[in-house]
Amino acid sequence: MGSIAEKLQYMSNAVDDIQLAITENHIECDDTVELGLYGEKIRQIKNSNGNSIKDFYPVEKFIAYTGNDLIAKPVEDVSAQYQF
Repeated sequence: MGSIAEKLQYMSNAVDDIQLAITENHIECDDTVELGLYGEKIRQIKNSNGNSIKDFYPVEKFIAYTGNDLIAKPVEDVSAQYQF
């Protein structure tokens, strides 16, 4: 993928594929929908239980840990108990 034309064709194919995936999940998404709105369309997709994708990944519940927050515990070598 070297030339600008090849990169543009690659992007066009990727957008078409995402658009098709959204449509296959029963959310209307055609060429009139701006690319910037595809995220919102994806969030409208329901899983087999009827829950939306965003119900599973609430951003406010993610916690970031720094290296100072993590404490290493000693690990016992039990490999001698097994034959490989």
